[in-house]
Amino acid sequence: MSITVPDTCSAMRRIPLAPVADRVDLLRPMLEPSRGMYRHHPGEVDLVALHLGASGCPVGRDEERCLDALETLAAAGA
Repeated sequence: MSITVPDTCSAMRRIPLAPVADRVDLLRPMLEPSRGMYRHHPGEVDLVALHLGASGCPVGRDEERCLDALETLAAAGA
């Protein structure tokens, strides 16, 4: 069995610093490795919509708060 651990921390550091119009395009490839988790979901899964509608950080606001939270997670080794 293989386990893939995507480097989401690097991507999440770039996203809040990018222009708002570019953020979804930066988020999409970061989420792509998780697509297989939804293989039993009927129809095509919009990973960005799932991210934004669940526990994902927002892409158009709270930039400093998101960056602070990311640094807290990184410092904890999460």
